Amino acid sequence: MVRVSSIVNGYRRLRDRFPDGLDLPKAREILDGRFGYRTVAEAHYRHWFPEAGADGGPEGAADRAADDGAADGGEEA
Repeated sequence: MVRVSSIVNGYRRLRDRFPDGLDLPKAREILDGRFGYRTVAEAHYRHWFPEAGADGGPEGAADRAADDGAADGGEEA
């Protein structure tokens, strides 16, 4: 079981590292940029789907669709 005094001592050590205080909104912004839902989701997507292009499909799929007329709804003759 964690003793309350150890939590308090840990808090005091952490607090002493920032004698001028901590800009909480700035800290939240930085942490969200590094570890927020969107950042983590994007990293997971890049890891699991490395071949996906900017449009979410396979790399170059939009270019190939434009080349064959599919991008504008047209059909090849």
